[in-house]
Amino acid sequence: MFAYLAYLPLVVWLAYRLFRGRGQEGLQFYTFTLGLAYVTCFVLFILVPAASPRFYFEGLAPENGLLFRPLMNLVESSAQYRGGSFPSAHCAAGTVMLYFSLKAGRRVSMVVVPLILLFFLSTVYGQYHYGVDLVAGIVIGLAAIPLSKIILRNRLTVAG
Repeated sequence: MFAYLAYLPLVVWLAYRLFRGRGQEGLQFYTFTLGLAYVTCFVLFILVPAASPRFYFEGLAPENGLLFRPLMNLVESSAQYRGGSFPSAHCAAGTVMLYFSLKAGRRVSMVVVPLILLFFLSTVYGQYHYGVDLVAGIVIGLAAIPLSKIILRNRLTVAG
């Protein structure tokens, strides 16, 4: 539950670290790529509505997790969408975060990489996603990186 909850502030912390290390351009590339991954997943939520295992196997999800489980219960009760399981937008964003953490430097990646890898496991363990959701999210995250480079490069060419 810690890794699943850590994802939320990690998105912002990585943005801050990228801005400090790579300036406005690095921050824009990160946020645009994240946005592209999220939008792709959100469109697929509409086209392929799938409820997560938590809704089909109620009572089997882990209920332990000290402080982190109650915090996740709060997030889930106020912000979870029943049909938004496939693909995992969290894993798409996590993949983008892995890539950009490596760009941000060794210290940043030493924090981000283990948390995101643990986060990937927690999406299935916590019954937020099926394994196929995780894989599809990773593929979307991987595709968003070069696609955002192309879009941003073309935008700069047209604007310049």
